[in-house]
This record gives sequence, C-alpha cells and structure tokens, in this order.
Amino acid sequence: SLTMTQVTLGARALADVELGRKLQAIEVDLLGFPLRAEAELDALAARTNAADAATRRYGLALLAQARVAAAHIDAALKLADQLELEGRRSQNDAAAAVALLIRSDAQVWSGDVPHANMLANHARTVAQNAGDNYVRFWAAMTVGVTARLLGQVDEALVSLREAHAIADAAQHPYRRASALYQLSVLDRATKQPERSLAGSRQAFAEAKQAGSTFFMAKAKMAESAALEALDQPEGELAAMQEALAIARAAHSAVEESLALINLADVYLRRKNFEAVLEMSQQSLELASESQDGALIATNKANMGFALFGLGRVEAGKRLAEEALTETERTGASAEIVDLIAE
Repeated sequence: SLTMTQVTLGARALADVELGRKLQAIEVDLLGFPLRAEAELDALAARTNAADAATRRYGLALLAQARVAAAHIDAALKLADQLELEGRRSQNDAAAAVALLIRSDAQVWSGDVPHANMLANHARTVAQNAGDNYVRFWAAMTVGVTARLLGQVDEALVSLREAHAIADAAQHPYRRASALYQLSVLDRATKQPERSLAGSRQAFAEAKQAGSTFFMAKAKMAESAALEALDQPEGELAAMQEALAIARAAHSAVEESLALINLADVYLRRKNFEAVLEMSQQSLELASESQDGALIATNKANMGFALFGLGRVEAGKRLAEEALTETERTGASAEIVDLIAE
C-alpha cells in the first residue's frame, strides 16, 4: 500500500499540474488584459509559492509581466530582486534569467531599449543550460523584439526564429503566434511583404487556436501593414477594421488603443485628417489609462500630422515635437528614424 508521504506527493503533483493549466490560460490573455491577469495571479499567490520550482518560477514570471504591462513597475522589480537572490542562493540559472528578463521588460516599458536588449542577451546566455523551456522562449523573444526595435535585423531574425522553434517544439500555439507576429513585423520592415503577409496569416491561425484575442488583433494589424506594402488598399483597410472589431468584441482597452492607432495611420495615408484626429484622440484616452508611453507618443504624432493636414500648423508642430521627444527618450533608433522621416 502507499505510504502517507507518497499520497501527499501524488496530491501535490496533481495540484501543480492543475495550477500549471491555470497559469497557461492566464498567459494567453495577459497582454490584452494586464490588470485582470495581475489580479488573478495575485489570487493564486499562495498556491504558486507552494508549487514545484518550475511552476512557481513560471507563475512569478507571469506575475512580473502582468505588473509591467499594468504599469506597476516597482512591484515587478521587487519580484526581480527576490528571484535574483533565490537564483544566487541556490545557484539556479533559470531564476537568475527570469530576474534579468523582468528587468529587461521594465526597461522596455520605461523606454530604454538598448539596456533592455543587453539584459535580455545576458538572460539568454544564463538560461542556455537551465533546462526551462518557458524561460528560454521568453529570453529569445525579448532579445528578438528589442533587437528589432534597435534596427538590428540579423540578431532579431535569429532570435525570433529560435523563439518560434522553442514554441513549436513545445506545441504551444500562443507562443508560436507571438513569435510569428514579430517575424511578420520584421519581414515588413525589411521589405519582404509577401513573407510578412504569409507570416501574419499563420500568426492569426495560431492565435485563434490559442484563444488569444490580443494576437488575433495584432496579426490582423500585421496583415494590414503587409497589404499596404503590397499596394492593396482595400485589403489593408479591411484587415485593420477587423483588428478593431476583434479588440472591441474582446473589451480590451489595450487592444482597442492599438487598433485605433493603426487605423488612424491607414486614414492618414488617405488624407482623411478628421478621422485621424478622432481615432487618435480615442486611442490616446485608452493609452493614457494604461500609461503606455510608446502608444501615447504615436498618438500624439498622428494627431500632429492630422493637424498639419487640416492647416493647423502650430498646434500640429507642438504635438509632433512632443512625440519626437518621447520617442527619443526610448533609444529605439528604428522607431526614431521612422518618426523623423514621417
């Protein structure tokens, strides 16, 4: 017969599996609903802390990402300190890597992309031998995204492909969707619109399978951008309107703000300046709620361009300059170049 210890261990293993499933479901919705994810993860804190090392680390990693996405940066950095200490005490590479990645996320949020990229590269090196699939995926993604923002195309491509391979090996549609979306954006930036379009549609299919409205909406935005590059204006507009419809049906302020900002861009190219102003104002209100600096800067730029178009030059100039100042603070050179060109 089983000993009491065996029974207890069996029950604990089952509880960890169930908690792992809950955490996976939260991961899929985290970026679209950061405040809700943060509350759910806080409610699971006692169970997360009692779980096995890998499940607990995963739960804390998600909590830190939710905190950053919800603009609770100090609380996220406290988690990084805690994990760094644990990593040092038990010589655990995975915990040390998670601490670095939380800090990298916080740097992206506060606008220091070069520093974020450096931390992410360090995390990837540390995570190499940690044997934690999620941490390796997160590190490769973060290196890829920050490299893309810095205009470091080769590093971005290698890292995002690595992230996709890790997600693919784990049969994880949500993570596959996020890697494919980023690859589609990179392909669009490197003037490969056909490949970008194919990637965006693949990303949409994976996001739909995962039940992630965030990456369904983002994939439609990437599809729209690829269609614009392919000179298909009807498709471009239709894809962006679909992105907005998905965001509104999901009741996600984050997704809606992103969709509006991109739809405003489409109307800007069509010189429909009234529509641009209206959408940018709506998006700015939503972005101000989530305190997203990059979104706020982009909205101000669009509003500035619309005001130029409406002949209100001084007001337009003021907003465009505010947007440029915000963007320069981030050090995301690829973004700054784009904004100055516009």
